[in-house]
Amino acid sequence: MKRPSIRWTLSGVAILIGVAVYGIMSATGFYSKPWQELLLNLSFVLAAGWSAWRASRLWRRFVPTDSPRRIWRLFAWGLWCWAVAELLWALLARIYGEAMPVVTIADLSWVVGCLILLIALALQFRVLHRLAAGQFWGLLAVALGVLLLLSGATAFLAPQMLETELTRGELFLLAFYPLADLLMALGALHAARFFGQGQLGRAWYALFLFAVSDALYTWLLSEGIYILAGSSNALTLLTDMLYLGAYLLLGWAFQAQEYLLLYGPRWRHLRTIPQWGFAGADIEE
Repeated sequence: MKRPSIRWTLSGVAILIGVAVYGIMSATGFYSKPWQELLLNLSFVLAAGWSAWRASRLWRRFVPTDSPRRIWRLFAWGLWCWAVAELLWALLARIYGEAMPVVTIADLSWVVGCLILLIALALQFRVLHRLAAGQFWGLLAVALGVLLLLSGATAFLAPQMLETELTRGELFLLAFYPLADLLMALGALHAARFFGQGQLGRAWYALFLFAVSDALYTWLLSEGIYILAGSSNALTLLTDMLYLGAYLLLGWAFQAQEYLLLYGPRWRHLRTIPQWGFAGADIEE
């Protein structure tokens, strides 16, 4: 069995290769045929599924009495919702082609996933700050209120600042995604300070990359630059590669966090895998 540091490094190399292959295929017109475009879209399904699977493995490392178990279970559920959304979007893109609508049934799964992740983060704050039930629900209500208010303000102001054919409803939803990502990332940045030099909070940092890619997506789509289906362009490709990389980076961080739980803070420097590490893994498997 390879040491955890070697397995983690190999996963990182595979991620770089995967993103590079996606970029090369997209840039060279690999999507010229319908099945080829579907294959590229399915790469997001695989990336989201891998991230959700890694989160599920991390959740199972905690016993039922551990408070982090519920938090990571919700995190995994939220990511599985995103994986379902990616699958729905890929199938709808195959059906609609260049007539792909901006808002689809896949957005329902994305929004549900976002809400589950926000609840997971609020639960993390409850554990860290020992909040009462009323304080927890108050914190969650404030976070959702701010998110909806900012999304609504963006949807109202955007048509006055940009020449866009998108409706205010579409703009509201498109603004919701990067703002939700940013809110979760900022909250996670605060929460990470409470864990041994931030090691147990690093998995949340990948949410910043989601915020960047979703913000680019919203801006490019509102300007009519982003290509939903068919021939791509440089900015569309950049946005998609950042988005794909965000999923993969999140899964990679989960992998590191799992090894941290199994083998301790010096897992990268282990020359052999401790027997207790094996035992813990076998029990959970």
